[in-house]
Amino acid sequence: MYEDLIITTPDEHIYSEHTYDTVDVRNESSSNSLKIPVKRKTKRRVIMLLVVIVIVALTTVFTALLIIKEKMSNTNDTTYDQQTTSPFPRGITKTQINDTDKSGVNCKTGWITSSGLRSCYLFSNDDDATDWNGAQSECLKLGGSLTDVETNMELNFLNYQVLIRFGHDYWIGGTDNGTEDRFRWEPSEQPFNVTYWGPGEPNNLGNIEHCVDYRQLKWNDAPCDIKVKYICEIKV
Repeated sequence: MYEDLIITTPDEHIYSEHTYDTVDVRNESSSNSLKIPVKRKTKRRVIMLLVVIVIVALTTVFTALLIIKEKMSNTNDTTYDQQTTSPFPRGITKTQINDTDKSGVNCKTGWITSSGLRSCYLFSNDDDATDWNGAQSECLKLGGSLTDVETNMELNFLNYQVLIRFGHDYWIGGTDNGTEDRFRWEPSEQPFNVTYWGPGEPNNLGNIEHCVDYRQLKWNDAPCDIKVKYICEIKV
């Protein structure tokens, strides 16, 4: 069985013509056994395979993150359905709702509007919180009044503006003071033909809630003497 081996000296290698392995023969002072080391080429191949696997895994994860980011970006530009929890009507995008350049209405500095609306709106500052009568008085001084809501387009515009200012309550021009459960806009005294009440509202809790504000993105009847921010409107 050893006919194909060529033995040189005890300290030199012995090569087999039938294998790539190296067989070491050690002298008696170190060891009498034969030792066959693992092939270096096999080790290199295993390392390279592991590197390739890691690279493929990282690439897959990175690609998946890019796809998720793209989907989230596209979601922000989709249209909104009023029957859902979104404040936008079907077919109107966030960009269209907030577009003041195409409205054709020239608003004063600090006032805003949107395409299709014929009014300018002012959202009061954080330090301007006041009761309902005080808010109405401030709006009248500016040449307008607390906003009324006459159309779905106007409602959706205001819903979005309140949404991007989330965390604040705002007086609007609705009240049933003196006409219990029959809400109207002041000072026009026109009845509501568009509403956006929150769940269970209006409820006149404690028989003292007669003025309307935006609360948690919905309409709410509230005591008229509480102090919150307000929305003024000037019709043009």
